Amino acid sequence: EVDIYTTQEELMAYSIYLKMQQLKLRQINEDLFFHKELLLEGQELLGIGSFVLNSKDSSRSFYSPEYKRIFEIEDQMDFNKFIDLVHPEDKELLLSKISNAYTVGGKYEVEYRYTKSVEKKIWSKGFIITEDGTPTVIRGIVKEISK
Repeated sequence: EVDIYTTQEELMAYSIYLKMQQLKLRQINEDLFFHKELLLEGQELLGIGSFVLNSKDSSRSFYSPEYKRIFEIEDQMDFNKFIDLVHPEDKELLLSKISNAYTVGGKYEVEYRYTKSVEKKIWSKGFIITEDGTPTVIRGIVKEISK
């Protein structure tokens, strides 16, 4: 009987512990959602979009709503298609800045023209993340500066 009682007490304590952890997790998720909304609202107000381009796993790429608005895209855009929309006179500059950051696994900052429906001047700053000397992720921000 003592073993049965002890087991029941442990199960009740564990059940209470799990409920407390679920409440904490729910609060953390609510806080994350709230802060995500604040971040996206701030990006919209400032006209700044953010992105993560993961060449190793495209399912881990991310484009904020403001990024999509600036570049007039619905979902994701292939990097080569993106480069095709960069003004011919600016492609070499953009690619060299990114390439240089790839080489050293560091930062880049560049201004270039982009045309989908209308020509826009874009400012971008970002980081290149490498694994074993191979570039895998470009993470950064963009702002339309032609307005």
